[in-house]
Amino acid sequence: MIQRINEIQNFGIFRNYISDSNLSDFARYNLLYGWNGSGKSTLSKLFYFLSLNELPDDFSNCIFSLTTNIGIINSTDLGSISLSIQVFNEKFIKENIEWDKLVKSLLYVSKGKIEEKKKLDALREKLVDVNRNIDRLSKEIQNIKDNNESFLTDSAREIKKQFEVLRTDDNYYINYDKRKLKKLIQSNTKLKYKRPIVSEKSIEYLKIISKLEFLDKLHFNIPNKINFVEFDSIIKEVNEIIKEDIVSDGIKQLKNNPVISSWVEIGLEIHNGLKKCKFCGNPLSEKRINRLKKHFNDNYILLKKNIKSIITRVENLKQEPDILPTELELYPFLKESFYKEINLIRNNYEKINKIINKLVNNLNSKYQNPFNAKFATIKTPTKIISSINKNIDNLIDIANKHNEITESFEQKVGEAKKQLELYYAHKQLKTFNYFNKLQDIEKKEKQTTILEKQILTLESSIKKLEATLTDEILGAEEFNNKLHRFLNHGDISLKFNNVEKGYEIIRRNGKKSEKATNLSEGEKSAISFIFFLTKLKENEDKLRDTIVVIDDPISSFDSNHLFNAYSFIRNSLNNSVSQLFILTHNFSFFKLLRDWLKKKNKRNKPVKSRFYSIQAEYKKGIREAQILNADDTLMNYNSEYRFLFKKIYEYKSKSSLTLDDCFIIANISRKFLEIFLSFKFPKKRNDFYTLLNDSLPNKRYSIMKDRVYKFINQYSHGDKIESFDATIDNISSESKYIIEDLLKIVKQIDKKHYEELVEIIRG
Repeated sequence: MIQRINEIQNFGIFRNYISDSNLSDFARYNLLYGWNGSGKSTLSKLFYFLSLNELPDDFSNCIFSLTTNIGIINSTDLGSISLSIQVFNEKFIKENIEWDKLVKSLLYVSKGKIEEKKKLDALREKLVDVNRNIDRLSKEIQNIKDNNESFLTDSAREIKKQFEVLRTDDNYYINYDKRKLKKLIQSNTKLKYKRPIVSEKSIEYLKIISKLEFLDKLHFNIPNKINFVEFDSIIKEVNEIIKEDIVSDGIKQLKNNPVISSWVEIGLEIHNGLKKCKFCGNPLSEKRINRLKKHFNDNYILLKKNIKSIITRVENLKQEPDILPTELELYPFLKESFYKEINLIRNNYEKINKIINKLVNNLNSKYQNPFNAKFATIKTPTKIISSINKNIDNLIDIANKHNEITESFEQKVGEAKKQLELYYAHKQLKTFNYFNKLQDIEKKEKQTTILEKQILTLESSIKKLEATLTDEILGAEEFNNKLHRFLNHGDISLKFNNVEKGYEIIRRNGKKSEKATNLSEGEKSAISFIFFLTKLKENEDKLRDTIVVIDDPISSFDSNHLFNAYSFIRNSLNNSVSQLFILTHNFSFFKLLRDWLKKKNKRNKPVKSRFYSIQAEYKKGIREAQILNADDTLMNYNSEYRFLFKKIYEYKSKSSLTLDDCFIIANISRKFLEIFLSFKFPKKRNDFYTLLNDSLPNKRYSIMKDRVYKFINQYSHGDKIESFDATIDNISSESKYIIEDLLKIVKQIDKKHYEELVEIIRG
């Protein structure tokens, strides 16, 4: 409901309207009275624009504010208004009826088909809801798709940037774009997995591979691994030999002196079979020779022979560091580990060779003195041998990796790039929840398909119901029955034109009927008003939520139709609308509605109806409309004539009239005198001057009549005072006397009538 119009600026005659704090809030039923030109039609036009939720360009600088039950509504937010408003005024007539053509289609259903009508309305509402949901889903789908497309563009750009950092010269990745990313997504289902496709640990390796430059295969002599069993066996054999104790009839002096023993041993071999000593020339003692032979017996000789043999074998165990490569062309990521293994092997070779040298030294010492068995045991360097063998295996693996890359270089680099592409894409897709969004699109598209099937079903059902309910002939009959009751005759009717698909206005001429032409203003008003009430009934279920505004429905009717208009309003809109505004200039019509609506306030809780007047007042020479609470004269008098007299009589007490007052009192006076004089002098006169002049033919009243006529005629025409008219200014300065002259004229013509009027208004 509209509770109050707070302000209206720059809207026709409502140039600067601000609601007075004393003005009552609007009730459910609201009756507004105002003369022609006071602003009624302008106010109804504002309601009409509210019903359209928009202002035309001609009123773009208009400002207004209304307080409603849903909050404040301003001229700046018309598009968001949710009030349902139906307005009967000139705009409605112009929009719906072309008097020389067709009346726009109307749908009116007989009482026997109300349930079908309700079902049809429900189906239509459901169809609107389904279409609205389809539109919503379409927008949501499009929004997701747009976001996905933006994401794919950004992601492709990010993937391209990653490969730019790798400095790859691959044209595929240099020109990477959304199209390529889409193709990747379509061809690789693994991208849907939540778990990583490529492990984080392997990413750096893949980056290295992806930017490699081609190298030839490695060619070098790979060292043999050390035979641990052989190495261990020789060491054990050495340890046994050097600890071997010779059993012989040894000569103590020789045992204790290896140098002499060695000299004697050589000498014994030299003097074998000789009788004299080669050194001193003395004869050799056979006894001495035998003694020496016992010292250097077979065990001794065998031991030395074995020592000589094993030394050679031990020497053969030595490793050769020089055989290892010092500089090879390897892929950068393998080079460090490759030479690390080389260095470890060299270092371990040195350790092994030191052990071998120690073994040889021990054997040589044993050889020099076979009788010496006091040597420390040398252990097999198990860890060193194992390390060397492992290093050699690692070296072989590294070389194989290098060679494998070289053998399938393009494939390896391509696979690395593809893995990186998958890794980057998967990471982006997972962060964005891309596949969830695709599922959401699929889900919404399925919902849309279901709704589209519902539309087909609903449209079929609606079409079947419309075939039974949209009975144009019945609609015309219902409309014509109302129109004939309203006009009190059946000469004018609506007839449905099946070809043009609209209603023609037909006039009965005797037994013939023809297209109506030259409709009177009263006939047009009747057709328009009945059409408006009929259109309201189309949405009977929604009528209780609708604000209805009716602007002067009887402006062209004679007094015979006032009661019909009142009766139709009362029967059609009583207790059936959310809020009702009726605006009228006709006091008799106002009185009928006033007396009906006043009865609604008998209990006073809550107030159901309120009454207002719309008045145009002059401010600085410009007419401005105001909305006021209806005063006692409007609420209590049963005659507009008395109301007008009271207004004139009240101005009598003023010492002078302002220019603004002149305009108001001139219009009131003219209307009052026309009613009074026309009643007193019913013979038709051509104009107001003749009517006034004939009412007092005596020449002694001529100056008074002329002055009253001049005042009324000048001030009751136009919206602005002509400042250059000095005569008018002189008359306005004598305004108090003009009012007195006007009252004298009435009193002179009918003194008794005048006195009773004064008595009535004084109460």
